[in-house]
Amino acid sequence: MDRISITVALLALAGCRNDGGVPLRSETADAPDGMGEPTCDPGPGMVCVCWDGRLGRQRCLSAYELGPCVCVGDDEPMGGSEMAVCGDGVVEGDEECDDGNAQLGDGCSDACRFEAGAVVFDQEVVGCLLDVAPDGQILTAGPFGRLVSLDADGAEIWARDYARAISQVVAHPDGGSVLYHPEDESGGPLAGGPRIVRSDDDGNELWSASAPSQSTLAVDTDGFVVGVDLDVGGGVSLLRYGLDGTLQTEVPIDVGVLRGPALHPDGRVVVMGPDGKSGSEVVFVEPSDGEIVQRVSVGFAGDFLVAHDGSLFVWARIGAPEVQRFYPSGQPRWATALEPNLVQAMAIAELLDSRLLVAYDHAVDAGENGAALVVLSPDGDIMDTWPGPGRVCALEVGPEGFAYMTYEFAETTRLTKLAF
Repeated sequence: MDRISITVALLALAGCRNDGGVPLRSETADAPDGMGEPTCDPGPGMVCVCWDGRLGRQRCLSAYELGPCVCVGDDEPMGGSEMAVCGDGVVEGDEECDDGNAQLGDGCSDACRFEAGAVVFDQEVVGCLLDVAPDGQILTAGPFGRLVSLDADGAEIWARDYARAISQVVAHPDGGSVLYHPEDESGGPLAGGPRIVRSDDDGNELWSASAPSQSTLAVDTDGFVVGVDLDVGGGVSLLRYGLDGTLQTEVPIDVGVLRGPALHPDGRVVVMGPDGKSGSEVVFVEPSDGEIVQRVSVGFAGDFLVAHDGSLFVWARIGAPEVQRFYPSGQPRWATALEPNLVQAMAIAELLDSRLLVAYDHAVDAGENGAALVVLSPDGDIMDTWPGPGRVCALEVGPEGFAYMTYEFAETTRLTKLAF
């Protein structure tokens, strides 16, 4: 079947007609050098398109090498991306990127999707504190009381200035944020003790509650704020605040907390502290009464992450730095060694497909630091490694699967969005 016959068949299938019901003319003779103006005359409510084996249905431009032009209804889907032409340098439809070429390995693939490790944006922000809300809103904050909300493209939605310093920001699953303000030692109007502040999507305060000293925060699946008080007569208590900020429970727990709390998928609270010997342990706590449900010895660990399936990631420096994974039962699953140099800072986050993203700095020579991004498979294999942009502060994964990292570079704090 020649090109004109194919075109006529496609025209009949698409129903490309003018107001009188007569099929519109659609010639497909090659233009000189394969280029020229398309001869498809779409008419009202129609659009001129062509089929390309790689891109699917696309708008018919002046490139006849893409195939014969036909007319279809202007509300019909076009390869999942209406009117989008991958490679024209314009991000349209459901394209993630379009760098004007069809090359691989430059951050934007020949299907106009971000390649692994591609930087979506990189910009200066107010501070290292970071969290990403379930709706994709990005919250960043600095130590001097400024909280900024950004959209998924890095554009500012709103900013709020608080009279107190901010030492922790947590995105609330119902929208908005929870802030922890440490004690104001300046003697100002808010001096007298630390506070927890719950704000809405626009940064407006919903409630404020007195908080214990040195508390760290998380938010459970019910929307209750969970805190760990590290300074109760030398002991540790687990706190739970209701939706209106009222303290619901306060129970002592038998563990010295260094990191946490985090929330296990089954509702338990997870913290990490010294094991009383020479290492660390991760402890699983029943939030209602403070009962220790499980203790997992993890060696000398610096931080931990509870995975989507309830398993446990920790990173440690025992000679060479390494990342370890434990089964939900607490049994070791694997350990992967990283660059065998002194780690200066490190953060880990689980990607949506259960791979693990590790960002860390390591000493490369006297007086110098190196930064790296490493992706590990669910079984601990090193899949990819990239140079890191700077000293990592915080690392989070958004609901769309992109990674967000705050880092320090050249006396500034920056936020980068990365595709994986």
